[in-house]
Amino acid sequence: MRAIMQREFKEYIYSLRGIAFAVLFLIVSGISYIRFCFGGASFLFSDIYNEISKALVLLCPILMMVYSIRTKGKTNPDILLFSSPVSTSSIIIARFFAAWLYYEIVLVSTVICIPLISYYRTIAAGDVFINYLTISLLGAVLIAVCQFFASICSSRFTMYVSGASVLFVFYVFSNTELLIPDGASSYILKMFSVFNAYQELASGIFSFSAVIRLLSMVFLFLFMSRMATEMRFRTGRSI
Repeated sequence: MRAIMQREFKEYIYSLRGIAFAVLFLIVSGISYIRFCFGGASFLFSDIYNEISKALVLLCPILMMVYSIRTKGKTNPDILLFSSPVSTSSIIIARFFAAWLYYEIVLVSTVICIPLISYYRTIAAGDVFINYLTISLLGAVLIAVCQFFASICSSRFTMYVSGASVLFVFYVFSNTELLIPDGASSYILKMFSVFNAYQELASGIFSFSAVIRLLSMVFLFLFMSRMATEMRFRTGRSI
């Protein structure tokens, strides 16, 4: 699994999509940091990552476009990879951690901005740690969701549109959850409102239920990716 993870990680470093994700992420982060420096007291440090979280709706599908599986062609890398003795679960997990590691490296690279903006605004070390941790967990969820759509779509365009649409729906859930009365519908919306869970953690108050919701979504979509991948290679059907 380690060898697969290293191989997939190199795909991000050398692929145009991996580079595009890094460049766009750093541009969005830079704009958010500038707004924090000159936006006045009303623009909080957590607002930087709130804006980044919104941008991830469009950026994470770009990152996972690398993995749109094609089942045609005997020499296709995916055909050879999934035909190897390595289990499907190991491949799915290795691909997830490769994507998440790349995401974390790009995210942590923005730390160099902290000393620069500290000349303009006072920043508590606790705020930096909490916001980096929460945006890291949110990224893991969004990557897992996009990996599922990459496992069922043969077209990278279809994968991007499907992934971005579902992530947008998740974002909308965070605004509609409060409008629906308690019941089964409210419980389902709360489970899928990953942006609400992110905002709960980013507020500075630790919420065990929010962490469980985010991690549960990661496991759920990784499991769905495994099932979808095995079904695709058995039936040859895709979107």
